[in-house]
Amino acid sequence: MAYRRAEKQRGFTLIETMVASIVLMVGLLPVVAVLISAMKANTFSQQIDNATTAGLDKLENLRRLDFDTAASVQVGGSLETDLPNYSDQYAAGTGPAAPGYRRRWQVFDSTADPPNQAPTAGSRMVVVSVVPLNTMSGAGKIVQMRTILVKKDD
Repeated sequence: MAYRRAEKQRGFTLIETMVASIVLMVGLLPVVAVLISAMKANTFSQQIDNATTAGLDKLENLRRLDFDTAASVQVGGSLETDLPNYSDQYAAGTGPAAPGYRRRWQVFDSTADPPNQAPTAGSRMVVVSVVPLNTMSGAGKIVQMRTILVKKDD
């Protein structure tokens, strides 16, 4: 059986295939980098959103408390250390993987120094700080918010 050599073979050589693969990989690397960056930005954004929700939840809870008798809305507290009646933890979601946050708040009256000074006598400035407990992305951004409490007329 005699083999005939085709004058013009069809197909690609191994070298051509390898060069095409390298060109394809070089083209896809930036796309992968952009996807990874977008995923990190999404995680960071979700963490900030959860922390903001935790802070707003705490502000709403503090607004519902009795202005004169509730310990959590009396002048005091700290944004740096946990103090009784001025700190707690918040879980965004359920399950062991749910992100957790430490909430601390400080209450000021009209004798405090600006910018924490309450605007009038009989009102209080509340500053809430929300810190992520576990930052897998290393993004541990602290969210702070403030509101003014005013004694309700009976």
